[in-house]
This record gives sequence, C-alpha cells and structure tokens, in this order.
Amino acid sequence: MGVPDWSQAALRELLANALTHRDYAVPGVVHVRWQDATITIANPVDPRVTARPGAALAGLPQAPNALLVDAFRRAGIARRTGSGIGRAVADQLRLGLAAPRFDHPDQRRVVVAELPARPADLAFARFVVARDRLGQPLDRADLQLLTAVTQRGALRTADAAALLTTDRAQARAKLFGLLRAGLVTVHADGAGRTWQASTRLRQDLHDSATHVRAQLTSGQESGMGVQQAAEAGQGS
Repeated sequence: MGVPDWSQAALRELLANALTHRDYAVPGVVHVRWQDATITIANPVDPRVTARPGAALAGLPQAPNALLVDAFRRAGIARRTGSGIGRAVADQLRLGLAAPRFDHPDQRRVVVAELPARPADLAFARFVVARDRLGQPLDRADLQLLTAVTQRGALRTADAAALLTTDRAQARAKLFGLLRAGLVTVHADGAGRTWQASTRLRQDLHDSATHVRAQLTSGQESGMGVQQAAEAGQGS
C-alpha cells in the first residue's frame, strides 16, 4: 500500500480526542462525515455556552472525562493526555499530507478536527524518512515549520508562534534549532526576523523529488502501480 489519503494513526488520535473531550451532558453524538475532500469530526455543544474548546498543541490540556481517558490509555487507544493532537499533526505531515484543521463552531456543534485531502508531497515524505534513517528525526514542531517555509516561502516569528500555538520565545528557539541544522535561513529587517528554506533544504527536497519521479517511472514501466512505486521511492 502506498501513501494514503489520510493517516490512519492521525484519524484514530482525532477520534479518541473527540470521544474523550466532549461534554456528555449535552445530547447528541460524535459526528464523523467522510467526504472525498475531507473528513470532519464534530461534537455536539450546548448553544448557551459561548466558550469553545481549543486545540492547543502546547500547554497543559483539560481532561473533562478523566476516567474515559484512563480507559482509552489502558486499552492502548490513547497513550497520554495532551499528546494526541500533536501526534495527529505530526502523523499527517510526515506523510507529506495536510495538517488537520481545528475548531470551526456553529450553533449546535464544534468541529473537533477536519482532515483535508490533498495529494501527498512524496518528496517531503521521503526527506522526512531520510532524516529518520540518518538519526536526525524531525519532531512535530519541526515538521510544521518546515512545511510552512516550503509552502509559503517565508515565515515571520509571530506566524511561527501562531502555527505552533506557543509564544514567540519558544517558536524562536525551534527556528534557531532548524537554523543550526542548516534547514532554514534567517533575515532581519525593521519588522523582525523572516525565516526561509535554506539552500540545503531546497536541494534535499529536489533530490527527493528526483528520486520519487525515477521510482514512479520505473514502477510504471514494470507494471507496478503508482502508489506502490511511490512507496518504493520512500523506502529506498
């Protein structure tokens, strides 16, 4: 099997998060809508409550259903409180897929998560695998920041903090870690620092893309399916 439309591990984490964090005093069910372009997971909410639950990636989470969380942990469905959202984001990005989106409320429900479908960035996925094999793995924050700089072209420190749902100091520390690793460059102006993909990162992604195209071509010539060829490109 090749790269899927969505990470199964991410979907499992987001479903567990929805079940363990919903308000069971409110009638209704956890609603999962599976469409071609997205999977939407939503919880019912009390329309009288204006505050909506956040999907912070940093900080201590609230656990409104502690017994259910403990049961999920003992059953192996969830590992530890507060890590599910971050793992879901990382699982998607590691495959070159889009990160989940969170918290789009309406009158009767809050969207716990949306998993958008988009073609996998196989070059980025292969780059991540290569880092793992070199003993230089990328964590969730690294994946978010590198995805952002490659897709947007440039990233401000404030934008990085918003992306990671943390403060500027912590975001800046993560960016400087990527700078030391040679994966980003930094430029300063009157508005602050701007972070961009380094020449090394662009070259690594170019090399990965070239390898993936070669594997796809080889797979098609040998009768291998596109997904299987893409998987072979990641594994080699």
